[in-house]
Amino acid sequence: MTKSRHSLDCAISEFALGKLSYSDLPNVACDALELGFDGPAIRRLASLQKPSYFGVGDLFEKALKEIGIEQWSKRDAAVFLAKEIGRDILAGRKEPLAAAEEIWGLCVAADYPKELVTFGGLDREFDIPELIEECRILVAEPQRTYFPE
Repeated sequence: MTKSRHSLDCAISEFALGKLSYSDLPNVACDALELGFDGPAIRRLASLQKPSYFGVGDLFEKALKEIGIEQWSKRDAAVFLAKEIGRDILAGRKEPLAAAEEIWGLCVAADYPKELVTFGGLDREFDIPELIEECRILVAEPQRTYFPE
């Protein structure tokens, strides 16, 4: 796993949407420690060998508070991740129609934020030019981050 503030942004967003496995949380905590974030909950979470559902989510939320992070809404997390996917589409790293389906899944998980609803109807080859344009619009806004510089 790449250890960067950006990778933590992605992991925290995935957690907000229920798309991050509890078994991945110790690795995220280890990454946070390597980036200089520290606290009792982060250390405890990083030390878990076989995390389970019970208590791990609460522990992750405590760890976030220790480093001064308030959990985003599902909407904000979905838009963050959708922008990442949009950048990948524009850079040619993801196939547009499959990636649009990923964005649609984020939209559904976040109760249909207006910025992402359009992607639900872009699912055919002839939609690709419009899909590319929607990605440009989506990524044009500055990306929010949990870790402002």
